[in-house]
Amino acid sequence: MEPGDDDRWVLLAEDDGALRFLLASVLRKDGHRVLEVPDGEQLVVAHAALPPGRSGRTVVVSDLSMPFRSGLEAVEEIQRREPGLGVILMGAFLEPADVPRAAALGAAFLTKPFELAKMRALVRQLVATPEARAADLLEAAG
Repeated sequence: MEPGDDDRWVLLAEDDGALRFLLASVLRKDGHRVLEVPDGEQLVVAHAALPPGRSGRTVVVSDLSMPFRSGLEAVEEIQRREPGLGVILMGAFLEPADVPRAAALGAAFLTKPFELAKMRALVRQLVATPEARAADLLEAAG
């Protein structure tokens, strides 16, 4: 990692243990500091436990449908505490009622199964460009 990169965190929430392991491994291989959790409730707790005074951008990669609290609900709470959060949501589908909520977060939505390269590129761009919205980056990538 380069100096200062340790202020940039990726929070990964996925209830499928095998997929969580794969995604966390890939993100760590790319040089990101990753906190991985199995549900939305623990995602909120993990964010609260990040070092205070971080200067880098936090990126959340979260499944939508998880036990205890959905990824969307968790990310909405986290973004109230940390505006400018980079958000990537993933799932089999996005409920029509959730579309405006995800749009308000600037979230990119990856339909499972998705190409790992697409997720990796989005995370990399979100970390490198703190003002970028994931939805805009995904749209630009086609």
